[in-house]
Amino acid sequence: MAPYLKAMGINTIELLPVHETANDLNSATTPAGNFWGYMTYGYFAPDRRYSYNKAYGGPTSEFKTMVKAFHTAGIEVYLDVVYNHTGEGGTWGEANTAEMTSFRGLDNSAYYALVPTNKASYWESTGCGNNMNTDHPNTRQFVKDSLVYWMTKMGVDGFRFDLAPVLGRKESWNFAFDPNAQLLTEIATLSTTYNAEMIAEAWDIGGYHVGQFPSKWGEWNGRYRDATRRFFKGDLSGGNGLTYADAFYGDYNNFNDQGGASKSVNFIVAHDGFTLTDLVSYNTKINGGAWPFGASDGGSSDNDSWDSNGDQALRRQRLRSLMTWQMFSRGIPMIVYGDEFGRTQNGNNNPYNVDSVATWNNYGMIGTNTPHTVATGYTQAYHNNLGTDTNTADNKNNLFVFTSNLINRRKGSVALRQADYTMPIYFAKNDGGAFNATADRAVRIHMDGSTKSDSDYLLFVNNWSGDVTFTAPNADTGKRWIRIIDTAGWAESNNNIWTDATAWTLSGGYTVKAWSIAVFKSVL
Repeated sequence: MAPYLKAMGINTIELLPVHETANDLNSATTPAGNFWGYMTYGYFAPDRRYSYNKAYGGPTSEFKTMVKAFHTAGIEVYLDVVYNHTGEGGTWGEANTAEMTSFRGLDNSAYYALVPTNKASYWESTGCGNNMNTDHPNTRQFVKDSLVYWMTKMGVDGFRFDLAPVLGRKESWNFAFDPNAQLLTEIATLSTTYNAEMIAEAWDIGGYHVGQFPSKWGEWNGRYRDATRRFFKGDLSGGNGLTYADAFYGDYNNFNDQGGASKSVNFIVAHDGFTLTDLVSYNTKINGGAWPFGASDGGSSDNDSWDSNGDQALRRQRLRSLMTWQMFSRGIPMIVYGDEFGRTQNGNNNPYNVDSVATWNNYGMIGTNTPHTVATGYTQAYHNNLGTDTNTADNKNNLFVFTSNLINRRKGSVALRQADYTMPIYFAKNDGGAFNATADRAVRIHMDGSTKSDSDYLLFVNNWSGDVTFTAPNADTGKRWIRIIDTAGWAESNNNIWTDATAWTLSGGYTVKAWSIAVFKSVL
């Protein structure tokens, strides 16, 4: 796995929860249990179910070996951690009945948030039956001890905190969120002490707090997700007040005083929701499908998805455009495993209980330009969402070849990896006129990399349903614009991407096909 990710240009892997949970009896033939692992019991133990050596100490030894292998390949390892609630759950409507496995028996009132006016009931904003009371000193110390253990003993480089506002809910404030809560600031201090990244999922049922965490924290940027999804289906309403241009720029208003654009984790999809392929393939979730693709309950009905009118070629094109937008946006891009080659869950957007080919990577999809015809090993087949791409260069999966090249191009450019806002980015209409992010579905974006001793980049983005012709600004003296990317279907046979040596020089206007992006680079 490490060589594969390294070749892709990936430098960090974030694992879904690996702490011990009650999954030993999960079925391999029916939907059951919690495959994702978000009901934690053992905060100092790697999940035995994932190990080959299940003897005492075996899972711990194997985990350390895995981390070392990733580090050798230059890849950091982050863990998704669940300190907001525990696997003990709640009373589930039975006031006199509750599971008692660990914390509840040790000190119920210290470890759990209780309703102030009824200590027999649990106050929660997780949807999982309980909130850990992270305002209590015992609980805070427990969380910090667990984090330090995984950093110092297991070699972990960072953490993503599930439903992180819970860690800032103060008991004395009736569990309202305090961005300066003691545990949040103490975790920020751990980040400095151990040179580790701390990343918040900055919302829970009780509120949305993107941009409000202490400056050492990174944050999953849900506003970026929403604004981007909407823009790429022609909706200019933005995401919680963030326009698509704000999103591309790095969400300055929220992160300028929080440590800069490097604290904005830019994602379009995550584990809980559609895959990127399913985002462009379905208008609504399909969670009631037959095994191995369901059935699952829950899942959001508000997905900002569009099935591309059933057009397989348009779906492939929109996938390339979304990947391009994400890799050129200021901030840290995060993609989901399998999105690089078109993994589909057949429309299931909440497969937390499905341990099957629906939630596994099928690497057989990489070596073919008809990825969804690859056998699943079950009676149910993949929905053929992407059809057959026209990559004749090597007859491999076009999306995989394109994404690999795209990520590595970003990795090799200083201008595309800016941690702050000092590099200018200019937005204009397609003809260079004054731009309005709430009205213009075609935008010209000029990234002034020369200020960082790098190349300038120029993006022509067209999310209208028809072709748009763009004009380019003058390149710097002695330089010219070369086309390095065009996500449109006409370029699919060449995998939609060119090296500097093979790129075509722009002269005059350039017509960008509907729902596509063209990217140019300034060179001598």
